[in-house]
Amino acid sequence: MRRASITVLTAIICVAIVLIGLEVLLRLFGGGQAAAQDTVTMAIPDAVLGARPNPAYDGHDTNGWRNEAVPNAPDIIALGDSQTYGIGAEPNGAWPQQLATITGHSVYQMAFGGYGITQFLQLLPEAISHDPKVILVGIYLGAELTNAHEQTYYGAQVGDLDFLRSRDSDVLADIERARSIDGGGWIRSRYLDCQRAVAVPHPALQVPTNILDLPDLSGLVEPWGQPIASLSVLFAEVLFRLRERAHEMYGPPICIEYRAGDIQTILSPAYRLLAVDQDDPRIAEGERITLEGLFRMRDIAARAGATLVVVQIPTKELAFRDRLQPNPPAGADYLQQLWEYEGEIRARMKRQIEAAGIPYVDPLPLLSSMILEGTDPYQGLDANGHPSAVGYRAIARAVADHLAEIELL
Repeated sequence: MRRASITVLTAIICVAIVLIGLEVLLRLFGGGQAAAQDTVTMAIPDAVLGARPNPAYDGHDTNGWRNEAVPNAPDIIALGDSQTYGIGAEPNGAWPQQLATITGHSVYQMAFGGYGITQFLQLLPEAISHDPKVILVGIYLGAELTNAHEQTYYGAQVGDLDFLRSRDSDVLADIERARSIDGGGWIRSRYLDCQRAVAVPHPALQVPTNILDLPDLSGLVEPWGQPIASLSVLFAEVLFRLRERAHEMYGPPICIEYRAGDIQTILSPAYRLLAVDQDDPRIAEGERITLEGLFRMRDIAARAGATLVVVQIPTKELAFRDRLQPNPPAGADYLQQLWEYEGEIRARMKRQIEAAGIPYVDPLPLLSSMILEGTDPYQGLDANGHPSAVGYRAIARAVADHLAEIELL
């Protein structure tokens, strides 16, 4: 018996040594989801913005922005998120860079993934310091309204942006209730991602609408693993791999694979629907915050002698509407709801933006017509929502045409 106990104890000690060794190796040399893959990170921490693009990263200028160099007095500044930064294309393929080529005017890009109206407001003084004639703001509804809400109420640094917060107690109660149901944030986004399907602990985690009618979603996720995962790189990696369903994508209505001739893509209607769900009080608040922020930016830009212009970038799913709407694919319930909700928000925001005297650019017609004609402006058979260089050129063309029409340059 004693010999057996010693054998078991020895085995436990050996396993422990192996696990500790793996943990140390993962921490020292990286690997998996929990470790950095690049020696030079794309972003660096920033006390105001949360993160700022790293000047040392390949393709970034000395200020950190994605340009070949910092120009002297550019005609145009472009603010935005990853859709303006140009994820999915080489640096010269991003729409601000292509706008410079089309118009012959100098364009300085100041965009980064995850940015929204609060970052744009904080960046405005830096943009104005370049003395531009035009300041473009790329607003992408696939992320803008959720970002506006989260950054305004829960961002690390809001500072003088406190004016964006609601003073209505009923509104505040509703958004706090929605947040508490949604796991303190947007927990459902983990289980609606068509780029990385993971095992779903409960069906309610894949309902992208009517948040106030759902149960407490945080209680439906395996809470036991999270504390350990936060301490152990190895356990975090194992937990992730166990949840991930390799080579298996969620089916309709969560994800829709579309193939027709040269057009092949994967649409993510449920994931996008989270960001425009008009029944979610946080989305309504995000819309109000975004508009209030744009009106403030208009005034600040005008005092500096610049004109603010809004570029309303659609989701990929909305860009495919005209091609798919006559004969929607099977299981398109969420897709059709997304078209309705995003379309309504875009129309409402356009009315208010133009009523406030802010020029408005809509690249949707150009992107839609390309798809109707058989040219894919996105990434092909992929769930990624970013355009390709071809799609970014369509956005640049829409901006160039509108600037020429209103004779801003």
